[in-house]
Amino acid sequence: MQATGNLTLNHLLAHRAEEDAARPALIWEPTDGRWTELSYGELAHRVDRLAGGLHLRGVRPGDRVVLHMTNRPEFVVAMFATSRLGAVTVPTIASYAPDELRYVIEHAEPRLVLCDPGRYDVASSAATESG
Repeated sequence: MQATGNLTLNHLLAHRAEEDAARPALIWEPTDGRWTELSYGELAHRVDRLAGGLHLRGVRPGDRVVLHMTNRPEFVVAMFATSRLGAVTVPTIASYAPDELRYVIEHAEPRLVLCDPGRYDVASSAATESG
């Protein structure tokens, strides 16, 4: 794969998924202490699925998508999926309180907010109160 100015991270992921599908793309240690790997093929598959779901939810080029998540594989998947659609990722700090997240939502005017299960109450409260 020759590097040119026309390549995006999604091009790189597609190439790696095609050429090295079984190689590890992400390695992380969840809270249970067991190291886990996600291959390039699995990562590309998850990105495809989430990008399709985001598209069905109305995410289009130029839309903003707030990511209210901890450091986890789903964050990487969401960044790639958002980018694939031409949307803008708006990452937040996972420890934000509802009023802090509400400030981001009110100023970013996102199409939607994605959060991990541990952040749902904060995200729901912030989104509801922001209108």
